[in-house]
Amino acid sequence: MASRKRKPLSIKEKLNILAVVDGNPKRKRVDIANELGLPASTVNTVVSKRKEIETNALVFGGATKQARGARHGELEEALLKWFKQARASGVNFDGSVLKEKALDIADVLGINDFTASSGWISRF
Repeated sequence: MASRKRKPLSIKEKLNILAVVDGNPKRKRVDIANELGLPASTVNTVVSKRKEIETNALVFGGATKQARGARHGELEEALLKWFKQARASGVNFDGSVLKEKALDIADVLGINDFTASSGWISRF
């Protein structure tokens, strides 16, 4: 038996699987899986995680494959609020100012393991 290579599915692909399953209530999931070229366990997992997938589709959109929130969500929300207020006031600044403000907010929130790296800035 040949081993299959794992292929992560995007949220959009998972929603498509749910649509096919919902559109064919009398068909076996094994038959649907074969039609889609997927293992039956994948189809069953997608169906069992329906609510989570639908929630992630609303939050993250359809293109993502992994739905991860920010590690320090409270910090990022506060920084985004500050950023929007600063932009509305017409203030222009670069990444170093953003890093400095992020570190200040982290200090206020008591987050000790935050470094405001260049990678974090690019993802923010």
